[in-house]
Amino acid sequence: MDKFLQNKHEVLRYLGYKNQVLDKVTNDLIDELMDEMRSLIKARYVYKFFNIRKEKDRICILNSNFSIAGEDIRKHLDKSEICILMAATLGNSVDEKIRYYEKISMTKALILDACATTAIEELCDRICEELEEVVQNENNTLTSRYSPGYGDLPIDIQKKISRYAQCRKIYRAYCIL
Repeated sequence: MDKFLQNKHEVLRYLGYKNQVLDKVTNDLIDELMDEMRSLIKARYVYKFFNIRKEKDRICILNSNFSIAGEDIRKHLDKSEICILMAATLGNSVDEKIRYYEKISMTKALILDACATTAIEELCDRICEELEEVVQNENNTLTSRYSPGYGDLPIDIQKKISRYAQCRKIYRAYCIL
Protein backbone atom coordinates (compact mmCIF):
# COMPACT_ATOMS: atom_id res chain seq x y z
CA MET A 1 0.00 0.00 0.00
CA ASP A 2 1.09 3.55 -0.62
CA LYS A 3 2.20 5.84 2.15
CA PHE A 4 -0.37 6.81 4.70
CA LEU A 5 -1.09 10.13 6.29
CA GLN A 6 -0.94 12.42 3.31
CA ASN A 7 -3.79 14.69 4.39
CA LYS A 8 -2.70 17.17 7.06
CA HIS A 9 -6.10 18.84 6.81
CA GLU A 10 -7.70 15.68 8.26
CA VAL A 11 -5.21 15.58 11.13
CA LEU A 12 -6.06 19.21 11.89
CA ARG A 13 -9.77 18.43 11.71
CA TYR A 14 -9.37 15.66 14.32
CA LEU A 15 -7.45 18.13 16.46
CA GLY A 16 -10.41 20.52 16.29
CA TYR A 17 -8.90 23.15 14.02
CA LYS A 18 -11.33 25.16 11.95
CA ASN A 19 -9.23 27.31 9.60
CA GLN A 20 -7.22 28.90 12.42
CA VAL A 21 -3.73 30.03 11.55
CA LEU A 22 -1.14 27.62 12.94
CA ASP A 23 1.91 29.05 14.60
CA LYS A 24 5.24 27.73 13.30
CA VAL A 25 6.01 25.67 16.42
CA THR A 26 2.66 23.84 16.30
CA ASN A 27 2.84 23.40 12.53
CA ASP A 28 6.35 21.94 12.78
CA LEU A 29 5.34 19.64 15.65
CA ILE A 30 2.40 18.30 13.64
CA ASP A 31 4.65 17.70 10.62
CA GLU A 32 7.21 15.94 12.85
CA LEU A 33 4.58 13.68 14.40
CA MET A 34 3.01 12.90 11.03
CA ASP A 35 6.46 11.73 9.86
CA GLU A 36 6.89 9.71 13.06
CA MET A 37 3.47 8.11 12.58
CA ARG A 38 4.32 7.12 9.01
CA SER A 39 7.43 5.33 10.28
CA LEU A 40 5.40 3.42 12.91
CA ILE A 41 2.62 2.12 10.67
CA LYS A 42 2.55 -1.60 9.96
CA ALA A 43 -0.91 -1.80 8.41
CA ARG A 44 -2.76 -5.11 8.39
CA TYR A 45 -6.37 -5.99 7.77
CA VAL A 46 -8.76 -8.84 7.28
CA TYR A 47 -12.31 -9.12 6.07
CA LYS A 48 -14.77 -11.92 5.64
CA PHE A 49 -18.09 -12.21 3.81
CA PHE A 50 -21.12 -13.62 5.63
CA ASN A 51 -24.66 -14.43 4.56
CA ILE A 52 -27.15 -12.81 6.87
CA ARG A 53 -30.76 -13.17 7.98
CA LYS A 54 -32.68 -10.15 9.16
CA GLU A 55 -34.91 -10.44 12.16
CA LYS A 56 -37.04 -7.79 13.82
CA ASP A 57 -34.33 -6.39 16.08
CA ARG A 58 -31.12 -7.97 14.85
CA ILE A 59 -28.97 -9.23 12.01
CA CYS A 60 -28.06 -12.92 12.30
CA ILE A 61 -24.77 -14.05 10.83
CA LEU A 62 -25.61 -17.37 9.23
CA ASN A 63 -23.67 -20.53 10.12
CA SER A 64 -22.62 -18.99 13.44
CA ASN A 65 -24.06 -18.14 16.82
CA PHE A 66 -23.28 -14.46 16.25
CA SER A 67 -25.90 -11.79 15.81
CA ILE A 68 -25.78 -8.01 15.77
CA ALA A 69 -28.54 -6.28 17.68
CA GLY A 70 -29.70 -2.78 16.95
CA GLU A 71 -32.26 -0.89 14.93
CA ASP A 72 -29.65 1.28 13.19
CA ILE A 73 -27.58 -1.63 11.85
CA ARG A 74 -30.80 -3.37 10.85
CA LYS A 75 -31.76 -0.33 8.77
CA HIS A 76 -28.23 -0.02 7.38
CA LEU A 77 -28.30 -3.59 6.08
CA ASP A 78 -31.99 -3.53 5.14
CA LYS A 79 -31.41 -4.34 1.45
CA SER A 80 -28.40 -6.58 2.04
CA GLU A 81 -28.14 -10.36 1.88
CA ILE A 82 -24.46 -10.42 2.79
CA CYS A 83 -22.36 -8.44 5.23
CA ILE A 84 -18.62 -8.07 5.42
CA LEU A 85 -16.91 -8.05 8.78
CA MET A 86 -13.64 -6.16 8.62
CA ALA A 87 -10.86 -5.41 11.07
CA ALA A 88 -7.81 -3.23 10.49
CA THR A 89 -4.79 -2.10 12.45
CA LEU A 90 -1.88 0.26 12.06
CA GLY A 91 0.17 -2.05 14.29
CA ASN A 92 1.10 -2.21 17.95
CA SER A 93 3.85 0.38 17.63
CA VAL A 94 1.31 3.13 17.04
CA ASP A 95 -0.62 2.56 20.26
CA GLU A 96 2.58 1.96 22.22
CA LYS A 97 3.97 5.31 21.08
CA ILE A 98 0.74 7.13 21.94
CA ARG A 99 0.83 5.59 25.44
CA TYR A 100 4.47 6.62 25.78
CA TYR A 101 3.67 10.22 24.87
CA GLU A 102 0.75 10.23 27.31
CA LYS A 103 3.38 9.92 30.05
CA ILE A 104 5.74 12.64 28.82
CA SER A 105 3.79 15.02 26.56
CA MET A 106 0.01 15.09 26.29
CA THR A 107 0.35 17.49 23.35
CA LYS A 108 2.35 14.93 21.39
CA ALA A 109 -0.01 12.15 22.47
CA LEU A 110 -3.02 14.12 21.25
CA ILE A 111 -1.42 14.98 17.91
CA LEU A 112 -0.18 11.42 17.37
CA ASP A 113 -3.66 10.09 18.16
CA ALA A 114 -5.14 12.45 15.54
CA CYS A 115 -2.53 11.15 13.09
CA ALA A 116 -3.51 7.57 13.94
CA THR A 117 -7.19 8.32 13.47
CA THR A 118 -6.48 9.88 10.08
CA ALA A 119 -4.28 6.95 9.03
CA ILE A 120 -6.76 4.24 10.09
CA GLU A 121 -9.53 6.04 8.21
CA GLU A 122 -7.29 6.15 5.13
CA LEU A 123 -6.59 2.42 5.52
CA CYS A 124 -10.30 1.62 5.86
CA ASP A 125 -11.07 3.76 2.80
CA ARG A 126 -8.50 1.78 0.79
CA ILE A 127 -9.94 -1.52 1.99
CA CYS A 128 -13.41 -0.36 0.97
CA GLU A 129 -12.08 0.56 -2.48
CA GLU A 130 -10.73 -2.99 -2.77
CA LEU A 131 -14.04 -4.42 -1.58
CA GLU A 132 -15.95 -2.20 -3.99
CA GLU A 133 -14.14 -3.85 -6.89
CA VAL A 134 -14.82 -7.32 -5.48
CA VAL A 135 -18.55 -6.77 -5.05
CA GLN A 136 -18.95 -4.96 -8.38
CA ASN A 137 -17.47 -8.00 -10.13
CA GLU A 138 -20.38 -9.95 -8.62
CA ASN A 139 -22.92 -7.27 -9.65
CA ASN A 140 -23.45 -6.13 -6.06
CA THR A 141 -23.14 -2.78 -4.35
CA LEU A 142 -21.17 -1.97 -1.21
CA THR A 143 -22.86 0.03 1.52
CA SER A 144 -20.99 2.64 3.51
CA ARG A 145 -18.88 1.56 6.48
CA TYR A 146 -20.73 1.09 9.72
CA SER A 147 -18.56 0.65 12.78
CA PRO A 148 -19.17 -0.25 16.41
CA GLY A 149 -20.02 2.93 18.25
CA TYR A 150 -22.14 4.26 15.37
CA GLY A 151 -25.80 4.77 16.23
CA ASP A 152 -27.05 2.10 18.62
CA LEU A 153 -24.33 -0.44 17.70
CA PRO A 154 -22.33 -0.92 20.90
CA ILE A 155 -18.57 -0.48 20.81
CA ASP A 156 -18.03 -3.63 22.86
CA ILE A 157 -19.07 -5.80 19.88
CA GLN A 158 -15.53 -5.35 18.50
CA LYS A 159 -14.20 -8.51 20.16
CA LYS A 160 -16.92 -10.63 18.58
CA ILE A 161 -16.31 -9.08 15.17
CA SER A 162 -12.63 -9.83 15.59
CA ARG A 163 -13.38 -13.48 16.34
CA TYR A 164 -15.76 -13.92 13.41
CA ALA A 165 -13.55 -12.04 10.97
CA GLN A 166 -10.92 -14.58 12.05
CA CYS A 167 -8.29 -12.13 13.06
CA ARG A 168 -5.84 -12.14 15.91
CA LYS A 169 -4.34 -8.94 17.28
CA ILE A 170 -6.12 -6.80 14.67
CA TYR A 171 -7.67 -3.79 16.29
CA ARG A 172 -8.18 -0.04 16.10
CA ALA A 173 -10.98 -0.21 13.52
CA TYR A 174 -13.83 -2.62 13.02
CA CYS A 175 -16.72 -2.20 10.72
CA ILE A 176 -19.65 -3.85 9.10
CA LEU A 177 -20.44 -3.17 5.47
